[in-house]
Amino acid sequence: GTTTAYSFGAGITKQQANFSSGGTVACGSLPANQWGFREMHGNVYEWCEDGYQATASSTQDAVNGNSPTGRVLRGGAWSYGAGDVRASGRSSVTPGSAGNLVGFRVARAPL
Repeated sequence: GTTTAYSFGAGITKQQANFSSGGTVACGSLPANQWGFREMHGNVYEWCEDGYQATASSTQDAVNGNSPTGRVLRGGAWSYGAGDVRASGRSSVTPGSAGNLVGFRVARAPL
């Protein structure tokens, strides 16, 4: 993890993330952070399994909780400013919504 606003440090540049732009960029077109992840800030919000709560708490069961307001989005999107693509930034979306600002990241456990 990191204690800074972005995985790259305290600030972020357009060479590190896709924000305040006219659309998405291809996956893998931006540099990886120190953990090897790409496009973690901006480009498209990442849809998470966690149910959205106005105040995040480590004591709640976010995955199994019933959230009438939708699921958590992380990472910001191409149409938002640098301040909205911080690592701690959260938003929400209702399941069934569609648009060009939200995507998801496929991950697997090591073999």
